[in-house]
Amino acid sequence: MRVHGGTMGASMPRRRFRRAILVVIAMLILVAGQPADARSPCSARSCKYEVKTVCAGQRGKAKRKCKKQLRAACSAGACTCSDGQLPSCAVAVTTTTITVGGLPTTTIAAPATTTTTLQVGNCWIDNGDGTVHDVCTGLQWEKKTGSPSNQGPKNPADPHDSGNVYAWAGTCSGTSIPCQPTTAASAACAAATNNSPVCAMCAAGPCLTPFDALTTVWDWLTGLNDANFAGHNDWRLPIAQGCNLCSFRNNGCAPCGVSELESTLVQAPPCHLANNAVCMDPIFGPFRNISAIWTATAQTTAGPGQIWQMLAITATWGTHGVNGADTVWAVRTETGQ
Repeated sequence: MRVHGGTMGASMPRRRFRRAILVVIAMLILVAGQPADARSPCSARSCKYEVKTVCAGQRGKAKRKCKKQLRAACSAGACTCSDGQLPSCAVAVTTTTITVGGLPTTTIAAPATTTTTLQVGNCWIDNGDGTVHDVCTGLQWEKKTGSPSNQGPKNPADPHDSGNVYAWAGTCSGTSIPCQPTTAASAACAAATNNSPVCAMCAAGPCLTPFDALTTVWDWLTGLNDANFAGHNDWRLPIAQGCNLCSFRNNGCAPCGVSELESTLVQAPPCHLANNAVCMDPIFGPFRNISAIWTATAQTTAGPGQIWQMLAITATWGTHGVNGADTVWAVRTETGQ
């Protein structure tokens, strides 16, 4: 009887313990089922669902870096979670001073708080500092500003305005000799193009650009790097893989390989979006649909002085002479990829 009584006495606490465990499990299930924006404050633990969701579809180093960045943002404590999205985080004011092509120095201050967003299923993070990071390719892109309207005004005071246009090279006054306007622009051009003849400075007289071009792309790029834009001074033009001569009207023509610009598209070329929208994702800022975007790559079979470009409205490829006036877009390769 004593043994029997002892058994009954031990079984009662065990039953209570089991019931308590079941209650705790039920509570955990209830909490886990709440929407992400109800889980506050935002932390690495509470944002586990967001981290898992937005990094899905990535692999290897890109996926590890994506998770690391999201957890760090959550752990910073200045974040709020939203269902299935990267936490929204405040960032400090940043000021960039840029001088381009002899234009007046301009100081551009970012908003005191911005929102960092990663588009679910894609690879792009808005860094909130005027740049966009691609966690899939390791590229960091300048984010454009301005108006998408083809009739919108240019803004020479803002070097990131997509309405501003630039020539790949100028022309020495009174001649047809291509040139660069400054020593720094000449050096940047030569370094990126293996000393192309269009990178030289004029022996005498000024280097002139078309009337609507603010300066050359290399002079613009030098200004960006001298200003240490977004904390970096290794900005460059995107690279395209060259192939045979083609034109914008030939939608089947593209460089012989995936260009860096193609990593920004929402639809593979030839791209045809509603309302004549540009093919680059809106996260990169406004582009005019008449824009043709310069690359650093010469089209060697198209004749001297022809440079690969991508047309914003169709993402198809063609070439333009170095004295054309078109859109420039800066990119850099993140280290440690």
